[in-house]
Order: sequence, then C-alpha cells, then structure tokens
Amino acid sequence: MLKSTIAAGLVGVTGVAGVTMLAKKVSALGEARKLQRGPCCILEIGGCELVEAANQGFDWKDPFGGIISDGRPDLRVTWTHGSTSGETQTENNTYHAVWMSSLKIPFDEKKGFVFQVVDVDLLNGNDVIGRCYCSNEDAREAMRTDEPLVLSLGESIGKLKVSMHGPMKFAHSVLSPEGQANHEHLASKRAGPKAPGAKAASAPPPQSPPATAAVAGYPAATAAAVAATTVAAAPVAPKSSAQQK
Repeated sequence: MLKSTIAAGLVGVTGVAGVTMLAKKVSALGEARKLQRGPCCILEIGGCELVEAANQGFDWKDPFGGIISDGRPDLRVTWTHGSTSGETQTENNTYHAVWMSSLKIPFDEKKGFVFQVVDVDLLNGNDVIGRCYCSNEDAREAMRTDEPLVLSLGESIGKLKVSMHGPMKFAHSVLSPEGQANHEHLASKRAGPKAPGAKAASAPPPQSPPATAAVAGYPAATAAAVAATTVAAAPVAPKSSAQQK
C-alpha cells in the first residue's frame, strides 16, 4: 500500500513538472515567433584592439618561454539587445582580434546594445576584460549613416568595432520604409552631384563603308579586294632647281 502511494506521488510530481516544462517551452516559442514578426537588423562585430600593457596577466604563461601558452588572452565578445543575446567565436592568443561576425537579430527600437569582451578560460572561468554600451539613438544613427561604431571598452583598455544595418522586416529581409529611405539617401550621396550642363556622350553615327571604285585591269569580282588593299599615294611636289643640283 505504501509503495503504491509513493509511486503515485512520484508520477504526480513528474506529471506536474512535465506540464510546467511544456508550458515554458510553448511560451518561449510564442515569444520567439512574436520577435520574428517584428523588425530586425544586421549586427556585425568586426574586431577589437586591446592595449597590451593594460591587459597582461589574464592568461597563464608557461615557464618555457611561451611554447605552450604565451599569456595573451583568448578573446570572445558576448552581447545583449533586449531579450536577445549571443556571442562570437573565440580568437586565441591575441590582443588584436578579428571576428567578422554577422547576425540577423530582432531589433527593439527602445533598447540599446550591451557588449562585453572576455578572456575565455575553461579551467578558472572567463574573465571580463571590458564592457561598452551603444544606446538605441546611436544604433539608429549608425544604421542611417551606414558607418561603423568604435566603442571604448574602458580607459586605456581598448576599443571594439561594430556595425549595424537596417531596420528591416524579419520574414523576408526587406528594408523597412525607414531603412529604404536611408539606403536611397546613402546611394545618392555616394554617387555625388552631377556637373551642371553635363550631358551623356552620344555614340558617333555609324559610318557607311566606302564605295568600291573600279580598278582597271581586274575583273569586277576582285575589284573590291584590290581597292581595299590599295593605298592612294599623296601627290609629290616637283623638286626645285636648287634641289635637283
């Protein structure tokens, strides 16, 4: 009797936990679909430049002259925008990382971007090297100008380079009216102003082939070929008496 009661209790607890877990998953899927129906942007994380003197000692340096590990950090960027977050790949043993990471993410026009550069350490846990923040106003301005942002990671620590493009519709990657206006403005700006009074150069009119003159002594069938290879000689002026002497 006791065993049956315990078994029934375990099944009940497991059933409640399973229903709770399923409800959380359904809620998470609903939130993800809601985000995917909204606007999005392209987030590019280019790279970072760290000041070497201020960032030594994050990683272990072996006593054999750096054969195994030379003490330079293994760099990764983690980022957060609204309810979306992600990270780049890891660039090992460097103060000058280049990630060239590009992602399409949901864009919340009321939220900024938080970036964090960390030294990846699998044994002792990651160490935070520097943090930076991009406000929603700066993000919109970066999208409007299509210019990269260079963000400070802290005084004498380093800088992080990021770019943002958009906003656009998530489903079909089509620029929104605002993004399309920015794109057209930048295209006309890059083309530059037209010179006043400039007109497109017109192609010269096609020239008709010269009429074939009859060549004496040749059949009519070969007259054209002979005329094409005959070069008319310019008339030579008669020599003066002084030149003849």
